[in-house]
This record gives sequence, structure tokens and C-alpha cells, in this order.
Amino acid sequence: MSAKLPNDVVQELTRIAERRDVRAILFDLDDTLFDHQYCSRAGLAALREGFPALAAEPFDAFELRYRILLEEVHLRVLSGALTPAAARLERFHRFLSAVFTSTSEDAARAGLLYQAAFRAARRPIAGAVELLGHLKPHASIGVVTNNVRHEQVEKLRFCGLDGLVDVLVTSEDVGVAKPHPAIFHAALEHLACRPDEVVMVGDNWENDIVGASRVGIRSVWLNRYNEPHRDATLAHQIVELTPLEEIARLLLGSR
Repeated sequence: MSAKLPNDVVQELTRIAERRDVRAILFDLDDTLFDHQYCSRAGLAALREGFPALAAEPFDAFELRYRILLEEVHLRVLSGALTPAAARLERFHRFLSAVFTSTSEDAARAGLLYQAAFRAARRPIAGAVELLGHLKPHASIGVVTNNVRHEQVEKLRFCGLDGLVDVLVTSEDVGVAKPHPAIFHAALEHLACRPDEVVMVGDNWENDIVGASRVGIRSVWLNRYNEPHRDATLAHQIVELTPLEEIARLLLGSR
């Protein structure tokens, strides 16, 4: 059974009744609705099996090194400087080369190993499907995400979330990535909502919480890994998408 929400969140439920009714709720996708970290860890485990030299590095350091490189190369995809396929080859060539002298064939094989394990592990965040289904009759649902559209559409479809999402806005569509205000304004335009009629839910403090707050959208931080809460006055935090009724009340307010 899920634990009850903290007192500060329960207090927010009371205060929220005084706010304007929420007409739409925005969600980040990766690690908010789709369990990207779980899939990535499956991919990294497959790499260590396929390239035994990688197993000498402690997994935490191994994962951190990959995540830093992923973010660096992914920014070039978002800017249009690299295609996803070219980015994958560059990412794995650089990742392997930090441990041994790798070839382009090694990078290609690593990419295939990682991608196959990643795809096999795909799953939604616990409670995501149920929460969106519960919210859908009461508010429009939008997703705002830093990635190329076709990858995010596939994730939503695989997880059974596509029929619950009214608006999908990607950084590829807008030409800028979160936390840039333009991507949030694009979502507001598609939803035909003002900022004070929308709530943003995301796991990335800078991209989701700070970004949305800068355009006047109230935010709720999904802090699944118990990171320090940077500013409780800027956003309330939740640690999971359950209990469903209480999370829905937090997002929608009293009606």
C-alpha cells in the first residue's frame, strides 16, 4: 500500500481550492511518464555483457559517465547538428574509447546491444497510465519533451499513453528545448490555455520546474530518487504518481 502524502502536500491540497480551476496538465515524458532510467540501465547491463572490458568499472560510475555523454551528444541532436543514428554511433564510439581502442564496428555493435535491451525493458512509470486515465475526463493532457517526435510518439504508444494525451510538443517541433520559454508557450497555444490554468509535472528541476515557473505555470516536481528539494516555495514535490486520488487532487484542485 502506498504511503500517504507529506503534510506540506496535504496543506497544498487545501490551498489549491482557492486557485482557478486547472484546465490542462502538462507532463514531461522521460522519467516522468516513461521509465527511461530503468530502460537505460538494462541497455548498459547489455553493454557490459557484450564488452567484458567495461565490467571493470563500478556500475554507478559507468552509468554516470554514460549519462553525461548522452546529454552532451543529445544536445547536438536537438540542435539539428546530428541525426539520431549519427549521434548513437558517436556516443558509443566515445564511450567505448574511454576504456579501450574501439572501432566503428564496435560502436555499431554497442548501439545495437544497448538499443535491443532498452526496447525490451520499456515500461511506463508506475501509476502513469492510471493517473492520466483518471485525469482525462477533468482536464486536457499535454506532454512537453526534449527529444525528436517519432521516438516520443513510439514510447507513448508502447506504454498505452497515446490515447490519453491531447497535445504532444517536442523540442524538435519548436526548435528549442526546455527550459526555453518558447516550448511552454507552444504547449499553452495548442491547449488554448493561460499559464494560470495549467500545471506542469516533471522530474528535471531545471528543465521542467524552473522552465515552467518562468512562464507562470505552477509546477509539481516528481522526485523519485529523493534528491534534495532545492526550493519548496517554487514547487511541491511528490515521490511517485500514487496514491492516485491524492495526486489527482493535488494537480486538479477541488471541483
